[in-house]
This record gives sequence, C-alpha cells and structure tokens, in this order.
Amino acid sequence: KLNEKITSLEGASAPLQNEHQDKKVAKLQIKGLQHQFKNGELISYPDLTIKSGEKVLVTGDSGSGKSTLFKLILGKLSPTRGQVIFEDKNGKEIKLNRDELGYVAQDNTLFPDTIENNMTMFNSKLDEKVKRVVKQVEFENDLKKSQLV
Repeated sequence: KLNEKITSLEGASAPLQNEHQDKKVAKLQIKGLQHQFKNGELISYPDLTIKSGEKVLVTGDSGSGKSTLFKLILGKLSPTRGQVIFEDKNGKEIKLNRDELGYVAQDNTLFPDTIENNMTMFNSKLDEKVKRVVKQVEFENDLKKSQLV
C-alpha cells in the first residue's frame, strides 16, 4: 500500500525544474540562533557557516537540539533569537523556498539495501525518475561513493 501511495503522489507532481539556478545557495549561515520552547527550555546554537559542497555531521545526545536545528533551518520552527541566512555565490542574501530543502530525520527507516532502492522503495518504475532527480540535486558523486563501500 505504501508503494501505491508513493506512486500516486509521484504521478501527481509536476516535473522538477531547476528554477532557482540563478539563486543557488552557496552558503548557509547561522548567527546567534536560539529557540525557546513553551516549557521554558532554551537551546542556543553556535554561529556556523556551511559552504556549498561541504558535508557536516551533527551529533549529540538525545534531546540536545539536533532535530530542532534542522526544523529551524527548514523554517518549520521560528527562532526565538538569531537568524538562518542563505547566501548566493556573491554573498547576497537570498530568500529560499524552504520547501525545496530536506533532510533525513533520525526516526526514518532505511532498508539494508542500496540508496537508490531506499529512494524508490523497490519500485522499478521510479528508477529513471530517481536518476534524473539525483542528477538535478548533484547527488551522483555521493551515490558513486556509497557503491564503493
């Protein structure tokens, strides 16, 4: 049933377009970022700059704020203080469609198989679409590296 649901959603979506090539994110900056929960708990994050192509590993104990950080970056939560800034290659701040961002949450399930099969959920009808999307999001080299392991 899950494969059927994914297929129906995939069929309803418009083809991906690289509409924001001129506004491609070159840098993500986090400045003075804090989030205070309704219970009063406050999480503060260090200032951070991530450049395009860099890979960052976020680790910490359960409840230390990793998921909250990603929700702040994705715009799912509003910061109590501070900013999340996206910049283009010229250092100009750009307003990004945050629906175009994503991350793999810690509670998702991955199958002990290839990344591609995890993306298609073993539906071969999606193979060509995955290849197209992988190329558009510049994930090809990462997939090649994972096949070497």
